[in-house]
Amino acid sequence: MASREMRRLPNLVPLAALITRELRSEKMEKPNLICTPILSQRWGSVEDAGDTAAPHRRLIYIPLPDEASRLSIFKACLRKSPVSKDVDLNALAKYSQGFSGADITEICQRACKYAIRENIEK
Repeated sequence: MASREMRRLPNLVPLAALITRELRSEKMEKPNLICTPILSQRWGSVEDAGDTAAPHRRLIYIPLPDEASRLSIFKACLRKSPVSKDVDLNALAKYSQGFSGADITEICQRACKYAIRENIEK
């Protein structure tokens, strides 16, 4: 455990090893599968955990969605939910600049839960 983070999070080493082993076995069964673990730690922490099996790994930047993409994400997230006619999805897409697709999805899910909770309380 070389890094300070590894000393603070001693369980990360076995966890990273377990995830790496699982991803390797899954990759063997499905050779066209691309596995991308998402961690809340810096990439260096994974390297410190002993994950040296992929020397050709690349970090790919995915930009935030533009307004048209955000509108599509709102529509996709709300397609199975009843939405009032006074909700302007175009305005939501415009004012949500800087939000990722995951952020927009979370907003939609919370709004649906809030509406359900509000309806039950009536």
